[in-house]
Amino acid sequence: MKDDLEYFDHDVTGNVTELLKSIPDTRDDDLRLVATYYYKYHQNLVKDKSALDFLKAMAQGRIVSSDLITRTRRKLQEHNPELRGTKWKERQHRQSAVRQEVKEVSFKNSI
Repeated sequence: MKDDLEYFDHDVTGNVTELLKSIPDTRDDDLRLVATYYYKYHQNLVKDKSALDFLKAMAQGRIVSSDLITRTRRKLQEHNPELRGTKWKERQHRQSAVRQEVKEVSFKNSI
């Protein structure tokens, strides 16, 4: 079986793993994770730069997208319980309830 994380950029995967291990608050807070990622790994585009410079770098694709960072976190937490935060179980529990609700709504709409 191929590694489920093969799709992801190896640098991003390693960097997100490091942040999740070293800064537990990033496990449950995507905004903190993304901000910390940018500060630590894109310091040349963040430190002493204007917001406009940062946005230009983002528009030019010179900064890892926040979507890739958060998606990588979700995939890592799916396969590595030690990287999960306290809210992971809550989200999984809600996921089951939402799935059931969607099935019920779909069934009612098909009648």
